[in-house]
Amino acid sequence: GSSGGGTAPEQQVLEGDVAANRDLAWAKFYMQRLASSYNVHCEGVELDMLYPNLESFPDILIFEELALPAPDKLAWGAAALTSSFEGARELFNSSMTHFKAALTFYELDGWVTEHCNILMDISNLYRCL
Repeated sequence: GSSGGGTAPEQQVLEGDVAANRDLAWAKFYMQRLASSYNVHCEGVELDMLYPNLESFPDILIFEELALPAPDKLAWGAAALTSSFEGARELFNSSMTHFKAALTFYELDGWVTEHCNILMDISNLYRCL
């Protein structure tokens, strides 16, 4: 990061592929929470969580320049999962919003592979619901 000056993270506007890739990451984050919720509550799978709580999350993975929410603002472990249809719908809608935002950059004309990969992710998202 820089040592002063510049735009505060909450005011920073990301452009191009950086913003699109951030949206893709958020979309996959919500999709993974939805899939994990299904696995735990419908299939009885016990999850092996890499970062089950905030204390286990390494500081090196905090990217202040990307204007991401503070890690303590996110749900961790079992609290990140849902057992209700309403919660599943909320995760689905959050993921879909970010996939659609990413598609505004990764258009079919010029970004065929990325565009098709996102469409496949969207198809998997519907499967998770």
